[in-house]
Amino acid sequence: MNAQRPIHEFFGEPVLSIPIRFKKLKVIETDQENNIYLLSPTRHWLHKIYSNTAYDSVQTIGGKGIGNEGFNHPSKIVVPNRQSVFVLDELNRRIVQLNTNLKVTRETNFLTLLNNLPFSDLSNLLPIGFTVGPTGELFLLNQEDLKVWKFTLDGTLERAFSGLDYGEGSVTDPCDISINRDSDIFVVSCEDQSISVFDLFGTFQYRLKIPTPFEWDRAKVYARTVTYFNDSLLFFYNTFTHKAGPYLRTEEDIVDLDLNGEFMFVLFEKRINLYRINK
Repeated sequence: MNAQRPIHEFFGEPVLSIPIRFKKLKVIETDQENNIYLLSPTRHWLHKIYSNTAYDSVQTIGGKGIGNEGFNHPSKIVVPNRQSVFVLDELNRRIVQLNTNLKVTRETNFLTLLNNLPFSDLSNLLPIGFTVGPTGELFLLNQEDLKVWKFTLDGTLERAFSGLDYGEGSVTDPCDISINRDSDIFVVSCEDQSISVFDLFGTFQYRLKIPTPFEWDRAKVYARTVTYFNDSLLFFYNTFTHKAGPYLRTEEDIVDLDLNGEFMFVLFEKRINLYRINK
């Protein structure tokens, strides 16, 4: 097992440290242009910080509301391509699709989706996580039955998979879901410290149960790298090479992080550090 190292010892000092003035941020996501998206669930805000202004320009939408650009506990954001941003507006029971200017272009209402399932015994659709497929399909990780429900762009149910009774692909306490560039679906189980991997059709592929040197409470997937982390520790695993490590620590608590092809963005309480991945 790799020895623990300070984060700056492995990545070097951050290439940029961006001070932030927003309070109660919980989620960070980035896009292909290195723009930064930040969610404050309890304050109901979405902030976008633009890279083309050296991170000096911010756009904000939200505030507590029930429609259009209002949110009620926005808890996850997915940026699958250069044109779209998706936000899980949890207590409004919807997923909102926005363009890059943060204008609402589409809304997927969970009550409407549920009404389109007349032969299902599902009484509630309450996603605790979601991801977006390559053609815009939605994969919703549902709190009630712990299944992943796959809907096409027009709201048609395509299939459901995982859950408590899915053979090798069963899960007992999933906490998040994501997709990688190979269109593999990763269902993260924090309590079990494992990740179940499915293809786009819900066929179980394999389970990742890596002996990490600490108990993690979040996992992020980028390309073929899984980053496991908690408040101050990070551990990396490559699903292609099966290489484990490095094992890193930070000097202050991590709120959240995101990776893309160039940088790792680490959100702390008062700043965002950018560490260059490819030196």
